[in-house]
Amino acid sequence: MNEYVEMAGRLVSSWSERLLSLSVESENNRLDGALLCPACQKIHGRSFDAIVPFLHMASTKKDERYLNAAERLFDQTESTLSLPSGAYLNDVDSDWQGITVFSALTMADSLMLFGNVMPDRFRERMTARLRRALDYLKNADSLRRNNINYPISNGLALLKGSVIFGDDGLRRKAGEFISVIREVITPNGLILGEGVPRERVSPK
Repeated sequence: MNEYVEMAGRLVSSWSERLLSLSVESENNRLDGALLCPACQKIHGRSFDAIVPFLHMASTKKDERYLNAAERLFDQTESTLSLPSGAYLNDVDSDWQGITVFSALTMADSLMLFGNVMPDRFRERMTARLRRALDYLKNADSLRRNNINYPISNGLALLKGSVIFGDDGLRRKAGEFISVIREVITPNGLILGEGVPRERVSPK
């Protein structure tokens, strides 16, 4: 088991170092901290998720570069994809806001796992931003009828938020979203529902 743990650690370290090398340095706050995709030369909204491995590396390696990269990526996303409603856009050229469930999970995991390594101001800002995202998500009922990863992930985000904020209302909402899983687990334990309507089953 130890060799697999060590292997996983090396992979995370290698991948995180590569992500760090893609971090843009710019005086423009809409660019500074972004991760520039080497394959298509775009800045993808889901690169926000890299905050978690960055904070992991900051915690385990005591490397300030990763802490700095995490905060700059947070700031860049706020400058480009954050909406007054509390939602996030998928990308600068997309109006899809369901992506907010994954941004909320990134922030919740960051605070729960690595809040102790974050500077106070960064932790406070992320906590306030997570609250806004959860206030949006708890009313995002349209996600219940979307691809199955959205209602399940939203339920998880709301559940984690309920722990962070001690909010029973978020816990109840989490249960409503997660309850859809009863409809989509097959007898052999697989989850169906990629595509809408979820009841449509492909020939395979």
